[in-house]
Amino acid sequence: MITESEVQKIISSEFKDCLRSMKQISWDPVNEIALVDKEDRFHHYDIMAEKFYGDKPKSPDMLLFHNETLVFVEFKNGKIGSKEKDKIKLKAIEGCFIILFKIISRYNKAIGFTDIFKLKKSYILVYDTDKNTRERIRDRKHANLTRFGLEHYNGTFFHQVSTLSRDIFIQWLHKRRLIGKETNDGEI
Repeated sequence: MITESEVQKIISSEFKDCLRSMKQISWDPVNEIALVDKEDRFHHYDIMAEKFYGDKPKSPDMLLFHNETLVFVEFKNGKIGSKEKDKIKLKAIEGCFIILFKIISRYNKAIGFTDIFKLKKSYILVYDTDKNTRERIRDRKHANLTRFGLEHYNGTFFHQVSTLSRDIFIQWLHKRRLIGKETNDGEI
């Protein structure tokens, strides 16, 4: 068995070189723009995964720690259609379970795959409301809906799943004091 605090210690000590600004993590190379233009630093989960895989499974973009929870974040700057929804769901499962197991089991040989299921994990999809206009209307009403097919993962694979616009995500980070500090190494 492993705890969320033990995972945080492993990630913090072994992956300091994977800290990047949110601007870098949320960078969209196709449109040459960052979804979240903030310099606060967190663990770039894609880079962490690349250290263990040549042809890596799908993975979310970012990992942060908050209230004894591993929070995985996926940034989507484009229009989210049915193919994108499937990719997003695959990133949640492969990245937050298979990749996490491979990473943690390297530093803790006693861990089993079922231990990964027991960890408290959350998944946040941050999307561009300008490219997903129907979702923007719901956001304005402050509806707390999980969208894009991720609602089935809420309370099953993840403790909590959220789909947030860029602005709501930034508010979420500020409210939890995760950004705006002079230095941030992704740890809370």
